[in-house]
Amino acid sequence: GKCTEVQVLRARWQSWISGGREAYKAFQKRLNRTANTQQRALQEALEIGSQAEDAEMQSQPAESPRAVAPKAKAKAKGRPGMKGSMVLGGNGVRHLLTSCSMCSKTILGPRFRCIHCASYSVCQRCEPKLANHPEGHVFEIMFEDDLDWEKADVQLPKNLRARLRFTALQETGNTQGRKRSLSAEGVLRGIKRGKYNFELADGSGSIEVSPKDVQPLLTQKQAERLSAA
Repeated sequence: GKCTEVQVLRARWQSWISGGREAYKAFQKRLNRTANTQQRALQEALEIGSQAEDAEMQSQPAESPRAVAPKAKAKAKGRPGMKGSMVLGGNGVRHLLTSCSMCSKTILGPRFRCIHCASYSVCQRCEPKLANHPEGHVFEIMFEDDLDWEKADVQLPKNLRARLRFTALQETGNTQGRKRSLSAEGVLRGIKRGKYNFELADGSGSIEVSPKDVQPLLTQKQAERLSAA
């Protein structure tokens, strides 16, 4: 019932303010360091691929640049540490229709919604400054947005970075009787017969997912284009 839900939210909130916040930030920093390392590795791989392409074109002038370019991409894809398997809930999630009640900016990352106030949510940056909020109020920690993209009849653009929602991970974690390890993140490669082709970031292939199971990871420009549509 409702009482049970409140108790669960209260326990999560207490866990957050008594150590969860610091653990989340530490993992966030670790993830950012990994992303920077991967970016440097990708740049290095592309440079190596470019040098190899130049050398190959000089030795085989008949081969077109279009035929050589994929080889550079293959070199970059095959570099160690390039597969993104580290996923942090809420990281990169843009809550399009919700502004922070403290800084007035669109919430990016985890959203903290007060379950006692009619409309009060704050962003991760402002959450530690809640000293002036009524004592004892519980905040729901939302790592996903609350938009139903399917009901909104919004078709997300091709090649958009996205994350599988938690419920989708539970449902697709067992395929044909075999458990499979799914990366929660990937790229939308298109939509067919009402389902997105979701290419997994861990390189294990693609799966078909319903729009309701997709959490888009929108850039500011992508968010503006969707809002204007």
